[in-house]
Amino acid sequence: MRVLVTGGAGFIGGHIAEQFAASGHDVTVLDNFVPYYDLGIKDHTVSVGREAADESGGSYELVDGSVTDDETVDEIVAETDVIYHQAAQAGVRKSVEQPAKVNHYNVDGTVTVLEAARNTTSTASSSPPRRRSTASPTTSRTTKSIRRTPSRRTASRNSPPSSTPVFTTRSTTSRRSRSDTSPSMGRECGRTWR
Repeated sequence: MRVLVTGGAGFIGGHIAEQFAASGHDVTVLDNFVPYYDLGIKDHTVSVGREAADESGGSYELVDGSVTDDETVDEIVAETDVIYHQAAQAGVRKSVEQPAKVNHYNVDGTVTVLEAARNTTSTASSSPPRRRSTASPTTSRTTKSIRRTPSRRTASRNSPPSSTPVFTTRSTTSRRSRSDTSPSMGRECGRTWR
C-alpha cells in the first residue's frame, strides 16, 4: 500500500510513517521542516522511518515541501492509496501571534490536501496518474524545488494505484475513541456513545 503522511517528520506523523514503513508499505512523507521544534529531532524521525523501511523491504520517501503547495500535493496524492494528514503549525502562542500564518498552514493546507484527494478520485478512472521523476537524494532544504529522498524504490512503488486515496485526519490518532468512552462522559454531553 502507498501511504502519504503529511507532517510525517513531526511527532505523531513520524510514528505513523515509521509503523507503515516497518510493515513493508511504501511511505511518502511530506513535511516543510518549520523550526518550531528542533530540526535535529525531525531529522532523527526521518532517519528512524528510513531504517524501518530498509529493515522491512518497504520504501520511505521524504518530500521537503508544504501542504499549501497545490502542485506538490497534487503530484504526491495522485500516487497515493491512503493519506494520513498530520501537518499543522503547532503552538497556541504562534496562533495568537500570527493567526493568518497558522490559518494558512492549518486550514488552507487541509483544504489543499482534500482537494487533491477529490481530484484524484474524480480522475482515477479516466486517466493514469502522473509519475514522479526519480531524483537523487539530498539533505539540503535551502531551495524551493521539491526534494525527494527515497530510501529504496520497489517494483510495487511504480505500479498504478488500485484505488483512490483514503483520507484520514488527526482524529484517528486520538487516545480515546467512541467505543472506549465511558457512558457517563457521553451523558454529560447529553449523548451516550455506543
